[in-house]
Amino acid sequence: MRKKKNITDTILKILQKFTRFTKEQKWFIIYLAVLVFFVGLFPIVYVNGIGDTDSYSIWLFSSVYFKTAVFIFLILGVLVGWNISFRFKNLMIRYLGFRNDDNLINFFLLWVVVVAFFGITDTLSVINGVTSRISLTFWAYLIQIILLVGLVLNLWLVIKDAKDNGKKAKIITMQDQDEYHHEVGEKDKEQLRGLFSDKE
Repeated sequence: MRKKKNITDTILKILQKFTRFTKEQKWFIIYLAVLVFFVGLFPIVYVNGIGDTDSYSIWLFSSVYFKTAVFIFLILGVLVGWNISFRFKNLMIRYLGFRNDDNLINFFLLWVVVVAFFGITDTLSVINGVTSRISLTFWAYLIQIILLVGLVLNLWLVIKDAKDNGKKAKIITMQDQDEYHHEVGEKDKEQLRGLFSDKE
């Protein structure tokens, strides 16, 4: 009974947290759930058998692609944590210097996943041109489409946010850095003078 109650409470907390998200955050969390589902559960490679050898499929999270799979799922884990956990987000901002811009972070992390996954599929396409035994599955093409859709939508959201907020990237020059350090230095000097000043 306690286990069922704990599971129910956990589900209710997750649903309650989900209702507090913005519309964009809700859609992206659903998108991530779909992406993780397809990447984790469906094979991406099909190998035809020869003679007595049986045909078989290869999943991303298998011994063949283990290192790449760990890297991809780690990035997906960071994406999930960034979008559903405020504690995780604050941790990333504090210790890794991540900017508190959901759409921008989502875009760049998805970009990394796209590069890794497309590297696998492009290599397999080359191999398929040499031997017809190895080919991509329908699910591999579907995952490619899902990744591209997410990447394009996030790029659109980044551009939209930049226009709405009037954000413009500024190139920091050596002169800007010198001015910044000069201002900081002057403030430090004023604080030191205040420490030894007789005025109260």
